[in-house]
Amino acid sequence: MISFHRHLICPWVAAIALFFPGAVSAAPVSLNFYLEYSTDQSDPLYDGYVLFPSLVTPVPRSTLTTVASPGAPSFSTDLNPGATIGGGGSVVFPSFAAYVASINEAPWVLTLDADTAIPVAYNFNVNASGLTDWVTSPLRVASGLQGASYPAGSSPAFTWTGPSGYDNVRVQLFNAAGDYNRGDNAAPGATFYTSPDSLSPGSYTFLVSYEKSLLANPPLTLTTPTNGGGDFGDWGGVQLLQAAVVDRITFTVVPEPGSSLLLVAGMACAAMVRRRAGQAARRRSDP
Repeated sequence: MISFHRHLICPWVAAIALFFPGAVSAAPVSLNFYLEYSTDQSDPLYDGYVLFPSLVTPVPRSTLTTVASPGAPSFSTDLNPGATIGGGGSVVFPSFAAYVASINEAPWVLTLDADTAIPVAYNFNVNASGLTDWVTSPLRVASGLQGASYPAGSSPAFTWTGPSGYDNVRVQLFNAAGDYNRGDNAAPGATFYTSPDSLSPGSYTFLVSYEKSLLANPPLTLTTPTNGGGDFGDWGGVQLLQAAVVDRITFTVVPEPGSSLLLVAGMACAAMVRRRAGQAARRRSDP
């Protein structure tokens, strides 16, 4: 039985145009796919295969457009009104065979005007039977970095080992508070990255991804969406098809011990001043 771990929101869709120039389709509506094998050293329960679909259009639509696979669904994407790129969601599949079988389930549904009283649905199929497991060797951030602690102001360095045959190496560093998020392209074959920024205290995630395009010989194909009224005429098919392996770790940046001691000393001094002031006030009020 397939284990449903969680629903993931793909972090790459907001940066498609930055990391993959030309990814925004010239067709009115296209469906792009990002296939990923992800490992999480902080929580191996989430290790497995995911697929993030993303609706793309160069001309924003005025209503909500959605795509969902059958079932829970396993895979989905929403293109919000006024947006040109939609976010993707996926469950995690520990088994590659179960992953492909779920992609092949039919029909997938494209829904126009999904936020109105009269949505319009089109059915189509996705065929991933030609997809082979691209995880030939693991990607792994070096041991000892998961769960590490660094003093405030540090610029941590990260190393990893990864497979060959990928087009891009990308790193991402972000904190749990949501006020720091940095992504960088590394040179192909790179195995080392040092944060260019001095980090403030907090909880952080570092991830590295190896990515390659499968579009030259696509192992995943779509049929044209159709309903009883005919085909969806503004369909651009797949314009971006990427496969990736990803590994992530978490770490913390802690305040300098000196800063904590100064804070405690300051609080103690303030308390002493308040006590003395109170004592002087009581003496003045005594008859």
